[in-house]
Amino acid sequence: MNFRFMSFRVITLFSLITALSVPVSQTFGQGRMSTEAEKLKYQKALEKEKREEKRDALIEKRLKELVNQVLDVTLDPKEYIVGPGDLFSVYIWGKVDQQFEAFVSPEGEIEIPTIGLIPIGGMSLEKSKLKIVEFSKKTYSGVEISISLVQLRLFRIYVTGNVAHPGTYPVRAVDRISDVIELAGGLDGFADGANVEVSSIDGSVYKFDYLEFMYAGKLSKNRRLLNGDVVHVPTLDWSGRLVTLETYDKRAGSFYLREDENLSSLFRRTGVFSKLTDIEGIYVSRRNGETEETFRVGKSLDELLNFKPKPGDSIIIPSINQMVYVTGEVRHPGAYPYIPDFTSEEYMGYAGGASSAGNGSKIFVIREGNKVKSRSAIIIRRGDTIVVPRKWNRKFRDAFDVFLPLFSIFLSAKAAGLIN
Repeated sequence: MNFRFMSFRVITLFSLITALSVPVSQTFGQGRMSTEAEKLKYQKALEKEKREEKRDALIEKRLKELVNQVLDVTLDPKEYIVGPGDLFSVYIWGKVDQQFEAFVSPEGEIEIPTIGLIPIGGMSLEKSKLKIVEFSKKTYSGVEISISLVQLRLFRIYVTGNVAHPGTYPVRAVDRISDVIELAGGLDGFADGANVEVSSIDGSVYKFDYLEFMYAGKLSKNRRLLNGDVVHVPTLDWSGRLVTLETYDKRAGSFYLREDENLSSLFRRTGVFSKLTDIEGIYVSRRNGETEETFRVGKSLDELLNFKPKPGDSIIIPSINQMVYVTGEVRHPGAYPYIPDFTSEEYMGYAGGASSAGNGSKIFVIREGNKVKSRSAIIIRRGDTIVVPRKWNRKFRDAFDVFLPLFSIFLSAKAAGLIN
């Protein structure tokens, strides 16, 4: 009995340990969900697990990049401020031949064997090197000294607000505001990317227009980060001067409208244009009291430069239709990629040619809602629909095939005396 009881306890303990080691997505997923509350609890736990996994993968990728020491520009010794965690290499040669590597301590000092502690924290890289040389020559005379910064320090930055993965991230002193926003998964939700706030330990707050940097590339405003900075992406102020840009990709959203800003400036600043933008198809939806009016605005470049949106406008930016549609009496009707200078007859050939019931000589094209007829082949544009009509004798046969059964029923009913 004792042996069986002990075996039962061991098996139970092993089952408990196994259950605790299985991810929540598996443990909750086993068995039948008995209540809606359990289903909701499972979904929330699963979403949390996925967020944590994605964030861990981002941090792991970031740490690998930091090891590779990828820099956007050459490090300026006059601008770079030395701090705890920076690794220096000091090479002394001449009468003696020595090489040392040392980290800057949390107190801002670097300790070099035979030389001692040298306070360099908070100094520029240029002044730090001069100070190390000064202290070294007190111990060694008649030597040459070479000093290199071989590894940049890492510190933590906090990213909050409307980003995909808010939290704490490792960065270097050469990383910029945009780097950490992208590391956190980019803007999310109703993010106000034009008014990002960077709060530093000294109490100062720096405003950064992330959208302008992404689409105008002004690196000077995209300052480098400091230890303990908090990068906050605020939510859009819906009571402000907002317009909505509706487009076909992730660049759609709501944006602040600057004073006296025209449509061209708004598009450049927010980066909503691409090679697939249908400029001539842009239109604005504007509420005027209880009514809503819609009008086209992209007919010409002058119109884009002269039209000034108003707060509350919805600006619809369609994409160019890249397909051509072949319908009617063809062997393989459907959508086909647009090819410049192709004619209606060539597209009909792509679709397998006219079927036995198709009238290939009566092809017509529907373009922007209008029917275009031509006896010769028509040069096709993006979005056109090519229609191959049915032959007239086939139309007659179809009508006869419908009429004949009805006529037979009528004659049968009349013969049976059901119809006078």
